[in-house]
Amino acid sequence: MAYTVAKILQPGEGNAKVSHHGTDYKVFTISLASSDSSGNNTCPRALRRSVMQRMLDSGKDIHDIAQWANARALSVCSGPCVTWEAGHGRTDHVRDARINLTNWLFENPRSFKAALIRQMTGLTKYHAGSEIACRANLDSDVQWLQWAPEMFGFPWQFWDYTKCSERLGNVPANWHLTYSVNDGTVARDWDRVYRTGSNIAVVFDSLWNPWGSKFGYLPATWTDPFGRVWPVVDGDRQELRFLDPQGVCVGLRLKGDEDKREDACEAEFAVPCGIDAVRDIHPADAPVGYYLGV
Repeated sequence: MAYTVAKILQPGEGNAKVSHHGTDYKVFTISLASSDSSGNNTCPRALRRSVMQRMLDSGKDIHDIAQWANARALSVCSGPCVTWEAGHGRTDHVRDARINLTNWLFENPRSFKAALIRQMTGLTKYHAGSEIACRANLDSDVQWLQWAPEMFGFPWQFWDYTKCSERLGNVPANWHLTYSVNDGTVARDWDRVYRTGSNIAVVFDSLWNPWGSKFGYLPATWTDPFGRVWPVVDGDRQELRFLDPQGVCVGLRLKGDEDKREDACEAEFAVPCGIDAVRDIHPADAPVGYYLGV
């Protein structure tokens, strides 16, 4: 089957999630459709969007759904997913492109991999002399070592967030993974984080309103369920996680429309920050530590 899709690798400058990286890296991303919105599931530790919708249609509220999902070590992040429910991610032309790209990967992986390698080869030659970085899971959490292990043979730096803690410490040296703490995180995930010395990312309920130039604070430290105190870095200042120091919690502000923000807080996917103050300087333009409160 043929699919009408954009290029697999998209320049980071055109995506709000990675455009504020503030470095000389040439950045590219791969945007698959999140959860099972394409019919193929790309987020194994998230409650499938189709399942969540059936539960909502049956009358269950988000709190009950979260309890059911969390008991199975799943997150409800697929519901308020910012890449599907906010900004351009809600438009048909963006959703359709991501769905087509995902179906291409799952239904004809050999063709997808061949096209990906051709694009990487061309970009490597075109940007000779530059450092290239790629976030391969911009909207997904797939295991690229299964689909296209050859991609890690290129002199590129890859980075991603993942909820699949079993991947921590089991990836090539040029693929940096940050563990994404979520409402479905369980003890075995924390054990792998500790054993591998991985950084973590936490979504706080801090305000994110770039259109209104209002940005909330993040806590200076965060204590995990087992009592470890993590120093927080502002993850919205720059997106290249492989540049973070080791042993930190990457603080991220909760993105999305108000109703989806409320769902994320109700389901405890987003963590209370406890700081109400806001400023009007974009975190990417602010000095280091500017938005870190007490």
